[in-house]
Amino acid sequence: MRALLAVLAAAAGGLGCTAGCREPRWMVSTLPPIRGTNGTSIETALKVIRYPSGDPESKKYEEEWLRGAEENWIYTRYAQGSGLQRGSDAFKSHLDRRVEERYIRPYRHYYDVITFTLSGVATNEIYFDATNFRRAQMHVY
Repeated sequence: MRALLAVLAAAAGGLGCTAGCREPRWMVSTLPPIRGTNGTSIETALKVIRYPSGDPESKKYEEEWLRGAEENWIYTRYAQGSGLQRGSDAFKSHLDRRVEERYIRPYRHYYDVITFTLSGVATNEIYFDATNFRRAQMHVY
């Protein structure tokens, strides 16, 4: 992830970025990217607190960032000590991901729902409220 950020920063510098340029908010926040403690249902969904830049050119990198943040949260709570390595294909093979859309007044809400299964040990379904991230990315209000 740090390598990706370094590449993006270098690319921005190479494009003639002046003193008035700022890095996208999702790259520079010092706050944890995900808040909450449970995530077992929509009502207790973990909140993704970062916003994307809104730049269509950055959408792919922002999606990768979101996937990584969610996977890191799952890894630290459920997979650490399981023998799986964070970010490995073996770890990712235990994840099943879908996006749910719900209309809850006054606007649509978007939830990333990830099912993490360790054979013979446990199955956990985790809800991430990615509404602010997805709404800003899709410009849907």
